[in-house]
Amino acid sequence: MASRELTYALKSLTREINEAIKLVSKINQLRQTKRVKLSISKLHYEMIIELAFLRSFLAWEAFLEESFILYLIGKRSPKSYAPKRFVIPKNRQHALDFTYAESRYADWTSIDKVVARAERVFNNGEPYSSALRIRNSRFNDIKTVRNAIAHSSIRTREQFKIFVRKELTYYPTGLTPGGFLVKGTPHTPTRIFLEEYLDTILKSAGEIVR
Repeated sequence: MASRELTYALKSLTREINEAIKLVSKINQLRQTKRVKLSISKLHYEMIIELAFLRSFLAWEAFLEESFILYLIGKRSPKSYAPKRFVIPKNRQHALDFTYAESRYADWTSIDKVVARAERVFNNGEPYSSALRIRNSRFNDIKTVRNAIAHSSIRTREQFKIFVRKELTYYPTGLTPGGFLVKGTPHTPTRIFLEEYLDTILKSAGEIVR
């Protein structure tokens, strides 16, 4: 029987991302509506963009962890898919203990680590391997932006600058992660990076809870 928990995990992620998109849309509308006596500075606007993106990324991490544990204890997807397991935990706590046996913190931000973890317990690492490896480069980009928001180290700032130059061919002076996220992508100028990144996350999640 299909797992309500897996359905809920996917819906929770989708809801969080949809709310982030709505927030950005509403802020854009307010900034463009002259009748509304609301002044939002460029800095505050970009901070809101960063918050929407970061909350979505955190929801993505939570989804990866929750879906992984649910599949590990034998739960099925809405379409009754269940991966072949090499490990059969006794219960949810046993699955958590096994997953975090090597470290109290399991990294869900690195696609390589998530796939490697999946390959240890699921046949061919599915459903994570095919859903994530094909977008590994894009997820690396997403993580770079996430790190630029979450950390303030010199190394992180330099990595962000290198990344921006790769995407835009130049680095605008004073560009923030939020300012980058609302820029149009080179191949589709009407589509901003934030939309493209969140769409990547949703597509991958939909292939994991298949």
